[in-house]
Order: sequence, then C-alpha cells, then structure tokens
Amino acid sequence: MYICGHVNSPGVVKCLKGTRLYEAVAMAGGADDLADMSAVNLAALVADGERIYIPAYGEDISVIEEQTEGIVNINKATESELMTLPGIGSSRAADIVRYRTDNGRFHTIEDIMKVSGIKEAAFNKIKNYICV
Repeated sequence: MYICGHVNSPGVVKCLKGTRLYEAVAMAGGADDLADMSAVNLAALVADGERIYIPAYGEDISVIEEQTEGIVNINKATESELMTLPGIGSSRAADIVRYRTDNGRFHTIEDIMKVSGIKEAAFNKIKNYICV
C-alpha cells in the first residue's frame, strides 16, 4: 500500500494480510507532529494497492480527495473506466484488463507500457490521469 501525507517516511509499505492502519503508519516511520490521527480510522484493515493519506490538523480532507478525483487506478479500473483515458478505446482497455488478469497488478504507472500497443507516446497522453 502507499501511505503519504503527514508520516515521517511516506511511500510504499509492504503489509501482510490483516495489517491495520496504525501498523502501516508505524512502518512509514510514524506520524509527524502535524498529523491529525483522529481524522483516520487507525483500526481499519489496509489493502494491497491502496493509497492512504494522513492529513494535518485543520486540513480539509475533501480538498485532497478532489485533487485525486478523475484519476483512474489501472489496477482496479473496469474497461469502461479505462476508456475515459485519452486515446484508450475498447480494444486497448480490454488489453489492459487482460494483461492485469494474466500478469498481476501494475506496480508503477510506467508498467502499463508492458501492455501490447501502449508505448511512450500513448503513456505520455495518460500518465497524468492514472495511478496504481
């Protein structure tokens, strides 16, 4: 999972199944002095591929959520959702889903270039609209 915001070492942390958010925060070096831990559910189970943002005191979390709205998670998106990306039609969306099914999740957004037909030019069109 990816943990960011007000933790001491934001980034990807490897969690075992059943890991709770408080444990993931500890794996990210703990919360920094600005973190508002009451704004998140520390008892929640975390999931592979999930992005967790730890807000600061007084931070409007809805603004953070709006900033990521419209971003397509290439590990979870349906064919229809993938087709909202620039230059991705039905056959390319099906290729992405098929690749994901056959090879497992994408670890970086650049991994989408492993899908047949998606090279650097196509990647450059979609890179600002995708996440893992």
